[in-house]
Amino acid sequence: MHHHGIFWGWEQIYIGDQKIGHGWKFVNFSQEVSNVTMASFADGSAALTMQVAWISPNWTDENGKPEPFVDERDFVRIYRATAKKRVLDFEITLRALTKDVRFGGASNEKAYGGFSLQIRQPGNIVFIGQNGNVVPQRTPVTAGPWLDMVTTFMEGGSESGVAVFCHPSNPGFPQPWVIRKRRSMQNVVSPGRQPIPIPQDQPIVLRYRVIIHSHAVSPEEIQQFFDEYAAIDKISR
Repeated sequence: MHHHGIFWGWEQIYIGDQKIGHGWKFVNFSQEVSNVTMASFADGSAALTMQVAWISPNWTDENGKPEPFVDERDFVRIYRATAKKRVLDFEITLRALTKDVRFGGASNEKAYGGFSLQIRQPGNIVFIGQNGNVVPQRTPVTAGPWLDMVTTFMEGGSESGVAVFCHPSNPGFPQPWVIRKRRSMQNVVSPGRQPIPIPQDQPIVLRYRVIIHSHAVSPEEIQQFFDEYAAIDKISR
């Protein structure tokens, strides 16, 4: 299968030393979505909340039935578009339901895994990080806590962009990036090649903001948007 739009997933999923499944290609791994709710707010924004159970045929109860081993809670808030931009906030909470659960990105040097976008990729796409233009490499690159992708997405259209922010509260902040000019995703690399534990008592919380801007925005303005986001302790619900 191939991913589309905004998604997140991880290749390495372990319980103890046993590899339970492949969460990027969905091999021996599935997700059961439940308790989906929607809400609207006075400012015109809307939110989607859902619960997701991680399931694998390699992890079963005493009757051989697959048993959830991670409880994922997702919260997505989409704000009303302004003349300049539309803002989307994402909060992903992961809590293990059994001991010794670990997850990680690709086991090779690419290390991809985590929050990703699959977008149109015309040949003139430019990647701009906190310290200037960033050139895609085979392996993860350093761009800082935000990355702006600017291009003419539609033939004959004007220049516009999509920026991704990583919240400072994310584990391992600031994360590296896997970026591609052609036929692939753009990825915030988290947690990376080395799997890390998912606790049972203290969930892992991953927070990201996506800004779709209808015209080219200066790096200084993107930084201002990021500073405003970084100052927010929690997405309002």
